[in-house]
Amino acid sequence: MNWQALRAGRWLRVPRTWLAHPQHVPGFERVTGWPKNQTCDWALSFADGSRIHVQCYQAADGSPMLCVHRDKWDPKASPVMHLLLETPVGPMLGLVALVTVVGVAATRA
Repeated sequence: MNWQALRAGRWLRVPRTWLAHPQHVPGFERVTGWPKNQTCDWALSFADGSRIHVQCYQAADGSPMLCVHRDKWDPKASPVMHLLLETPVGPMLGLVALVTVVGVAATRA
């Protein structure tokens, strides 16, 4: 596993045969992730408030695939920061705020 890539926020796609399934790795727990057609989600929390998040997929050829990334904000430690900065909710709220500001400015002009 490339820790530098994970720390930099990259997502790593790994054939399931390269790694043990997270359910067999001490410290990982089953979690619920943002739905992206994955079959399961697992996470390993760290003392610094981050976590490793593993999503299980079925590759196009039918083989199992794991997608691994590091969440800077573990939702168990910082749920609001995780929601705003690491899920689609943050950009959606930003867009709603922008539209609201533009709408208010337009009605006052």
